[in-house]
Amino acid sequence: MKKILITLILLFAFTVCAFAGHSSSTFRCVNGNELLIVGDSVLKLIECMGEPAYKNVSILTTRGDGVKVETPVEEWFYNIDDWTHKITVKNGQVIGITDMGRN
Repeated sequence: MKKILITLILLFAFTVCAFAGHSSSTFRCVNGNELLIVGDSVLKLIECMGEPAYKNVSILTTRGDGVKVETPVEEWFYNIDDWTHKITVKNGQVIGITDMGRN
């Protein structure tokens, strides 16, 4: 019984992971010669990938020492060869690269 339960839990975990976006710290640029790396600037992102197909902007609110700080976080979406890629930008820097899967 215990082996069956462990097998079911592992099967469920693998299924969830298969449908989640794949996060990475690098992405090969559209020109194929350069890499976009977490920490790169927005200027490098535009040079590397061009303008996105879609942008989503949200506000990240943090609190510390009684001070509320609101920081815009942008999600830039690119559709390349039937795949969607999300590049997350905060304070002018790439902070995340996620493969969202097929369109």
